Amino acid sequence: MSEQKLTSNPRGIPSSPFVERVEDYVSPEEPVEVVLKKFQEAISKYKFMEINLLQRRKVLEEKIPEIEKTIAVVDLLTEKKETQEPLYTDFELNDTLYAKAKIEASDSVYLWLGANVMLEYTCEEAKELLTSKLETAKTSRKNTLEDLEFLRSQITTMEVNTARVYNWDVKQRRILREQQQASGSMSVQQFGRALGILGAIFLAHSAYSTYEHLAYVKAVDEADTSVPIEIAIECLTSAFVALLGVVLSAETFRQIDMKYEIQKMTIDTIDTKPSFVTFNHRHIKTTPNK
Repeated sequence: MSEQKLTSNPRGIPSSPFVERVEDYVSPEEPVEVVLKKFQEAISKYKFMEINLLQRRKVLEEKIPEIEKTIAVVDLLTEKKETQEPLYTDFELNDTLYAKAKIEASDSVYLWLGANVMLEYTCEEAKELLTSKLETAKTSRKNTLEDLEFLRSQITTMEVNTARVYNWDVKQRRILREQQQASGSMSVQQFGRALGILGAIFLAHSAYSTYEHLAYVKAVDEADTSVPIEIAIECLTSAFVALLGVVLSAETFRQIDMKYEIQKMTIDTIDTKPSFVTFNHRHIKTTPNK
């Protein structure tokens, strides 16, 4: 695989490279199957990080409104402290069960910092702490949204890379298959030419043998001018071999045969309507299905 300097976003999530030339990533040491497996592993890692960020975003979207409501309550308590007025509210005893409560003006509040952890703060300290936590939560939500967008972009890039490598592999396999077919076709053609030449040589030898035989018959003044069966068989065999070589080596013959097969396939594909066969005493009549 081609070595590339990979960058990352501010939170350290690595960016995915874009495959411009598949040849730079595929090699005998790393065939297509290995490259595709690595791409799938990278996509799985990106999706795993995406799931974690989605959960974090959900937590932050629930946490930020709670902090804002807590700040509003602290502001209300600060206002009541300045006017020395008590605060009347509904205190929750249980689910759907509330009781009226009177809260005297006070300079301190109690904040839950975690599970079973509560600390006392002054109103000013509580607001400062809550404001800091609110800013941190909003910044974290912003970074989470940016990371989610970045991850979606990287996942898309890796999916495109996977498609490019797969299509390249399909194309290379098709080219290799066509080359093998062309090589096989050329071998048949060369064999046909050699067979034709051999048949022509045998045919020439048979013709010469026939000529010698007829010359001998004429020289001895024999009345029988028929060709011996051995020479006739040799002539026919040589002619057949030569004709077979011409047929095998003829490019035009293969093209005509291919066109015939294509036309036959086209006709068979078009004429796919079933027919109903009716019997009428002395003949059979076929009626196309409309």
